[in-house]
Amino acid sequence: MYHTSVVFLVAAALLLPPQLLVLIPLVQTVPEWLKERYPWPIQGFNMSNYTLNALGAWGAANLVQTHRQGSSTAATHASQLRVWPPASCSSP
Repeated sequence: MYHTSVVFLVAAALLLPPQLLVLIPLVQTVPEWLKERYPWPIQGFNMSNYTLNALGAWGAANLVQTHRQGSSTAATHASQLRVWPPASCSSP
């Protein structure tokens, strides 16, 4: 993919629902795949990587839009985004 494709992925992540968002990386990578003839595992990895990145950007934008109008503090949002360590793990 080209460097300008990131612009379209970000715009799609902000404007489209996730059901349509997963199609954007496919539409962008198939023409390059036909032109360059990369091996399918490489191109499949690239498609899935761009798709997961776009869905992650959509999730972050959706979280910000949903909680933007709330009165909770930034610490509350940070605790909701905590991934590691899981709550069930105890610290040493």
